[in-house]
Amino acid sequence: MANQPTKYRKFVVGAASAALVASAVAPVAFAAEFTDVKDNNSHKAAIDALSDAGVISGYPDGTFQPNKTLTRSDVAKLMGKWLIAQGYKVPTDYKTNPRFTDLTSKSNDELLQMAAIVKDNGVFNGNDGKLLPADNITRENMAVVLVRALNTLNDFDLVAYVKEQDWKKDVTDLNKAKAEARPAIDVLDFFDITNPAAPVFNPKNTTTRGQFASFLYKAAETNYDEVKAEDIKVASAKATDSKTITVTFNNAVKDTSKANVELLRGTFKQNATVKWADDKKSVTLEVPGQLQTADYTVNITGLTEKPLTNTVKVEAQKVDSIEILDDLAVLSADGKKATVSFIVKDQYGVDVTTNSNFKVTTGDTDNQKIVGNTVEITNGTSEIKADSKVPVVLIHQATGVTATKVVTVSKASAVMEIGVKGIYDEKGNTVTLNEDTTGKQYLVLNLVDQYGKKVTDAKAVEKMIVTNTNSSVLTLAAKPEIKKIGNANEAVVEISDIKKAGATKAILISSANGATANFDIAVAETTRTDAVALSNPENAILGEDVLLPLSVQDKEGKQITDLKVLKAAVKGISVTNGEVVVKDGKTFVKADTVNKKAGDYVTVLVISSTNKTASVNVKLEAAAVPTIITGVKSPLVVKGTKTVTASDLIVKDQYGRDLAAAKVGDFTVEQVNTNSDILSVSGKDITGKKNGSDKVKIQLAGKPDSAIEVSVQVTDGKEFKSYEVKELGLLDVKAEKANPLAISGVLADGGKVALNANDYKATTNISGVKVVDGKLSVAAKDLEAVFTVDGKKVSERDVKVTFTINNDGSTVEQTYKISNAAPVVKDFIFTSEQSNVEVAKEITMPVDAKGTFTIATAMQNDKVIQVVTTDQFGAKVLKATPDTAKVTIVPANASEVNITNNGTYAAQAQLADNVSKAELTVKVNIGGITKEVKVNLTPQ
Repeated sequence: MANQPTKYRKFVVGAASAALVASAVAPVAFAAEFTDVKDNNSHKAAIDALSDAGVISGYPDGTFQPNKTLTRSDVAKLMGKWLIAQGYKVPTDYKTNPRFTDLTSKSNDELLQMAAIVKDNGVFNGNDGKLLPADNITRENMAVVLVRALNTLNDFDLVAYVKEQDWKKDVTDLNKAKAEARPAIDVLDFFDITNPAAPVFNPKNTTTRGQFASFLYKAAETNYDEVKAEDIKVASAKATDSKTITVTFNNAVKDTSKANVELLRGTFKQNATVKWADDKKSVTLEVPGQLQTADYTVNITGLTEKPLTNTVKVEAQKVDSIEILDDLAVLSADGKKATVSFIVKDQYGVDVTTNSNFKVTTGDTDNQKIVGNTVEITNGTSEIKADSKVPVVLIHQATGVTATKVVTVSKASAVMEIGVKGIYDEKGNTVTLNEDTTGKQYLVLNLVDQYGKKVTDAKAVEKMIVTNTNSSVLTLAAKPEIKKIGNANEAVVEISDIKKAGATKAILISSANGATANFDIAVAETTRTDAVALSNPENAILGEDVLLPLSVQDKEGKQITDLKVLKAAVKGISVTNGEVVVKDGKTFVKADTVNKKAGDYVTVLVISSTNKTASVNVKLEAAAVPTIITGVKSPLVVKGTKTVTASDLIVKDQYGRDLAAAKVGDFTVEQVNTNSDILSVSGKDITGKKNGSDKVKIQLAGKPDSAIEVSVQVTDGKEFKSYEVKELGLLDVKAEKANPLAISGVLADGGKVALNANDYKATTNISGVKVVDGKLSVAAKDLEAVFTVDGKKVSERDVKVTFTINNDGSTVEQTYKISNAAPVVKDFIFTSEQSNVEVAKEITMPVDAKGTFTIATAMQNDKVIQVVTTDQFGAKVLKATPDTAKVTIVPANASEVNITNNGTYAAQAQLADNVSKAELTVKVNIGGITKEVKVNLTPQ
């Protein structure tokens, strides 16, 4: 759709729609029999679809009469039957209480019933109290009635929904519609129920049967799920810390901008920061200070018809638990103190250890004291003995909460200082995380013990506490471990299960002394498909590839052509009834036509990762068949006998396209003049009798209308006016390679006849260079002599060939250049073709690469680029770039990539951290020739 995110359309027509249409549109003929609905009728697809579904039918004479207008009574009946099929009841007083002033109890009974139900349900309001049943319904009134019916049946307000959207209107004459109808026309415009290609709506015009079929078809197949009122309820509301109330819903709130959230304490509104969760299933309200001991009320309006209200009882913040974190108290290097850490939590599970309002004391104030979040144990001025047992008691006086543990004084290495080096893989390479990152990655730590040494003891690091503040982004291991990273053993925290783009914080705590470190971890969003557009194919012919041009953009509006991205499970696109292909550097959807026949429709649907859609309904035309012969590719000249082949003919299919020889099929050749003394025909063989011109008729088998008469020139070879030798480029004669030569006789009318090798003798001016059976070559034993001139070796020579015609003794000379040099690249192109050099085409669009780009990877692994080289002999070879090539990478923005080995085959561009895309110009020099290709480099 042109104006708004295209919605997934699903055509569902049941009894309701059948009833809806049948009453207003006559019975009998099927779509295939509608003699007045031609292929170029803009309503044909809708009429055919409704007819095939058994919803709509035509007249007994086989017509549909798409241009016949509908009356207001037709539409009232139609809408009324639709409501009845949906469970609505005809009012019992329909006859005694006609709803419109121009109806009486004697009016048509069915009309009275339908008028009552549509009026009572707000679908059809009439004009100044009148139905005006015989009047034709205008397009603007049709729009109003259709939108009212949709609102009634679905219990939503399409007008209100569309009014809130930010979109570009297609309809250009909205101002000509009455004010009441304009919002309804906007609805039809927004959902593309109107035709974007025909922006003039003509609101005052009448509505035809064809137009109504199109409106009904589009309205019936549109999915309005996202318009419907959200079924949102509060699942829970509670204080989650001393300053925050969290409200959780039963379902995700699709549009949080509609919600008005307020917090009340008693009748007083509280100042609170409102923040929605990423999944939109909860919202937090954070007050500037502390929540008071009171009942708080959360009111949420804008999401449902009635406000959502919940009461939260808040208690004063208090100490709920104290935990001593280790069984060991780490002995200091001087042996005079030992430390063990602890944590204090409130009733919400929040760490309040350092909060001055919740200080704890020890049970042994002479030998133990609180320092931050640790207990320092001493023995007066004496040293503390290792392995001694010390009871530690912590008390919060106000609440009476206590913790008791007997700890052992230990000289073992313990973590006293924590640092974080960064994120690495097992090979020791730094890693920038994104949504597509796979394999194991590690948070590498820099831990120092009480002796100032690096901690590499597994038991010591396992006692650390690891907290992940946002587990919806990724998973962190619960404990560190010792692992070999690169060539060294390191303390690491494994990162696994990357779930989505976003940020989290790793909080690391030492159980020995409470030392902490925070490290921010970001997961970058990779390319995600967003806007999609699908166009009609150039051809939709059975038995051929049906290619629908596809345009896919990311969230920044940049084109995506990388098949890996397009086919990605989560961030790519999904295609119904087709597959994504790239041809000649352009992206298409190849429609699935398996088990289809001519006349069938294929609906191709594309959905992006952001649920934007595009669809095209394609009608398959009959398979191409040879239909007519329009001529021959070159004049038919017969010397002796000539067999006419499909390659001689220009044959077109029923669509006016030239057919390849392989698809021409059988044909016949007949004499036009059966008494001809010029030629005779046997099967497809034309045999000349004497010099002259005559005609033959060539006809496709079984198709008299395909025939064409073609002139045939018969010659005995003695009436050639001249001879013509084809010029050739540099000829390769090494390895005894034979090079075919070509000479033709030219007739008076310009016709040319290729001479056979036995029609002439050919001699050369260089000993060792021979022409045998029409092919020029040099024997291996003669190569050195041929390419030695005046005692010097040369790689090329000019050789003159003299052709002496056997028929008349005429001679023709032609000079050729021959060479025994090794092939040298003289030109090359970049191509995406992988195997067939004959169909390889030059890349004109940028290619895509992930993370790191090298020319070798692009060609050998990713296979997004190959090259076709052309040597001095004109021979083309499809291959990867030779490692002798020089590669220079030129970025559009140097800060976006790190480039190494530039100017060599190993030139490499690596995407810099936090860069979503870099545009590169890659210049490749092969054999002194430089060509360039554009590359879009995005995160791995």
